[in-house]
Amino acid sequence: MAALLTSALAFVLGLAMAPAGAPSSLERQIPASTAPVAATDFKDPRTVQVVAEQSGPRSLIAGLSGTITSSACTQGGLIRSGTSTFAIDGEPLINLATKTPLWRDLRLGDSGDDVRALQAELNQLGYVAGTTATVSAEMFEAHVALAASLGARPDRSVIERSKYTWLPDREQAVLKCAVSVGSVVNQGQGIAELPPQVTGARIANLPQTLAPGERTLLIDASNFPTAVDGRISDGVLLNKMARTPSFAASQGSERPGVFTARYELAQPARVLGVPPGAIFSISAAGGCISSSKEVHRVTILGSQLGITYVSGNALDAVREIDLKPAQNQPCV
Repeated sequence: MAALLTSALAFVLGLAMAPAGAPSSLERQIPASTAPVAATDFKDPRTVQVVAEQSGPRSLIAGLSGTITSSACTQGGLIRSGTSTFAIDGEPLINLATKTPLWRDLRLGDSGDDVRALQAELNQLGYVAGTTATVSAEMFEAHVALAASLGARPDRSVIERSKYTWLPDREQAVLKCAVSVGSVVNQGQGIAELPPQVTGARIANLPQTLAPGERTLLIDASNFPTAVDGRISDGVLLNKMARTPSFAASQGSERPGVFTARYELAQPARVLGVPPGAIFSISAAGGCISSSKEVHRVTILGSQLGITYVSGNALDAVREIDLKPAQNQPCV
């Protein structure tokens, strides 16, 4: 009996001390020969540095002296044409964007470029002011209606220049509110700091190798069509750029007007993302990939994080590619 127990114990100990088999994760793995792929949109995004050429500082100017009795000004906010941001001595000041700033009081029968500019903006705001470049009864009614809508008490015999604050654009960002309720201001004093005017813009570090196609700058959430040389000169786009948070934030930096943006294709290209080793017969024009031994001629558009993006015909139908294609296959 003792001998039997001894034999059983030895058998159990032998099992416990026997080397364990290699875990399945360490077993020799067979390399995959194919990989699943799916076509996707590719915009070849690049991070670039934008340099905006700008004028000197600009301000919203008080047209009369008095005490600031109300303010809707907020740093980083917007001032829009046809609204009121400040009131002086209880009288709302009317923000107005005109091509020619108002430089005089206007009375019935007055004419000139300043009248034409005021008519154009009143019409733009939805009032009927005429287009004659001459102050008419119709234009007076439009002026009175706008002023009354903002709580002002307009003089019906004269359009007072002092009651308007001129804006260089219909929508203007605020860099800084220079006064607050209770401040005493003088005629001609700046009451809000506005961004400088952007007179031109360019990409400082224009990438040399890019996917073909028209490109755009994405600044914050706004797109800016860009010339091949990376420049923007269109006045409407430059005014739009001056209203972006990135441009406004740059004004407080050591290099005002310099900020980062994304440079990408205006229209995405349809591509496959493949491992670099799956492309063969590579030349300046591109190369080839194979799927189930079927060869596809492709153009290499770019790469990110170890994935190469290629475009070509009928790639939407490709569901997997050969990871180790035969290098002697014809690539045509």
